Amino acid sequence: ICIALLAGNLWLAIYLLIQRKVSFRQFAEEMANFTVLSLLFVNTPLLLGFALYFVGWHSLSSVMDQVRFFRERLGRYSLKDYVRNTLPLSLAAIAGLAGLVGIQSSLGMGFNIGAVFIFISVVTLPHMILIDQLYQELPVI
Repeated sequence: ICIALLAGNLWLAIYLLIQRKVSFRQFAEEMANFTVLSLLFVNTPLLLGFALYFVGWHSLSSVMDQVRFFRERLGRYSLKDYVRNTLPLSLAAIAGLAGLVGIQSSLGMGFNIGAVFIFISVVTLPHMILIDQLYQELPVI
């Protein structure tokens, strides 16, 4: 199934290039990302590979899009401004997750990955709504 997914992604990327839906530069960048991520996922345990992908690719590109969005709306807006604005809620989410794990531990439940994913889902829903609105307003580059 892994080879089928890799082949399907490669076919789609080539198709989009041939149809001129993406530039050669975009195609090359996506192929580089595709290669690195494929190697990452094949050579690491599932959760570690996902964590590295989430922080290294998904989050970083999303942060840069958000900074670009606020820069277009506010004029001057830096990564430092973004960190200053997002840090309080980020710390609150981390504290909430730590509290959940602490409560589980104090009740003798041990570490429950299912509860962690439920917590992440609850935190993610408002984030998804806001990011969707941002991408609807952000011009395509």
